[in-house]
Amino acid sequence: MNKESITDTTFVSKINKIKILNAVRNNGGSTRPEIARRLGLSLPTVTRLVDSLIHREKLIREKGSGAVERGRPPKLLEFSGDNHYVVGLSIGANHISGVLTDLNTRILARQDIPTRSSRGYRALIRSVARLILDLIRTSQIQDTDVLGVGIAIGGLIDKRRNVLQYSAVFDWKEKDLARDLGELVRKPIRFDHTARVMALGELWYGIGRRIENFVCVLWGYGIGAAFILEGKPVYGTHGMAGEFGHIPVAGHSAIRCQCGNYGCLETLASGWGIANTAKACLRQKAGGLLYQLCEKNPGRVTTRLVAQAAAQGDEMCRQILGQACEYMGMGLATLINLFNPQAIILGGGIMRSENLVLDRVIQETRKYSLRNLNEEILIQPVQLGDHCKTMGAVSLILDEVLNLNILHSPSGG
Repeated sequence: MNKESITDTTFVSKINKIKILNAVRNNGGSTRPEIARRLGLSLPTVTRLVDSLIHREKLIREKGSGAVERGRPPKLLEFSGDNHYVVGLSIGANHISGVLTDLNTRILARQDIPTRSSRGYRALIRSVARLILDLIRTSQIQDTDVLGVGIAIGGLIDKRRNVLQYSAVFDWKEKDLARDLGELVRKPIRFDHTARVMALGELWYGIGRRIENFVCVLWGYGIGAAFILEGKPVYGTHGMAGEFGHIPVAGHSAIRCQCGNYGCLETLASGWGIANTAKACLRQKAGGLLYQLCEKNPGRVTTRLVAQAAAQGDEMCRQILGQACEYMGMGLATLINLFNPQAIILGGGIMRSENLVLDRVIQETRKYSLRNLNEEILIQPVQLGDHCKTMGAVSLILDEVLNLNILHSPSGG
């Protein structure tokens, strides 16, 4: 057998093994003959690959026996997700959140630390490495059982080169997170834009279990979007699809976006845009509840304080949030008119004030979008709540595992 034939055979074997692994994970309690029938493979092939998944990769195990009219009952198979672990991280402007889970997504440890980005890139990477090691220690598991680290982070990510090309939040350029963090923790590192990571979390654990076409919108310090079409994420040519915050919605605006343009959605409806608008209002006319909450220092105004004041009846803050909701509605209407999704899922820091913004956003979205397209669309918060980013980050590694790309030993068969 020549080298090319061996390569082809190995590739086909890996593909079949991936199909078997996912069939067992999605249909717990299957037997080898059932899997062979379902996948159209021979029983000897399934038996050989299942044995490898049990003894080499340790991703499947036997449990009990299936029903049979005569002869020896076949063994039932199940996904072995409780002996391998994954770390999921969300690196935000103010906080870094982390979880450690098994492959069944059972959370064993959780921890948050302040970002402190002013100390520089290297210091932040060291903080992230310490957080990962703390999560492993807290969980009291073996370091060797952790398969990898998934990370959600904002910015332009060049998927071709696997680098963070630019992050406005941290003012980073050309950062190789996988290499730099991997050198400190000695684990495979996977990272992606926060909005897409949120969408992957929803695809794996949330609304994606019942619909295949949706848009996940990150509405926080910044604004981004991720598109799931036919159950798969859309990346674009360079992996940078989803810069929703930079669509123009107010060309007359005098506020300059971090991208350098004027009138971007992010300048008018994001967390930093809302806070900047409130600061400008207080500098023009001091007073009111927000002025008291920021201790009479407009420089201390945050989106959280604006929401707090609005919830307590501050009319200026209610108007600021209402205006942000209108602009967001314009943006979401554009997404509906262009992509005709089944649902739009909203997550991020602004959605912690869901009671103040969601109904207004839905109202504005329906006003600006085509009626034939918006009548049946769902517009709702992420189902995973505050865990949407970290659990989405976990799914980055879980996807690699289920495709046999991250394992302790090479895939066989």
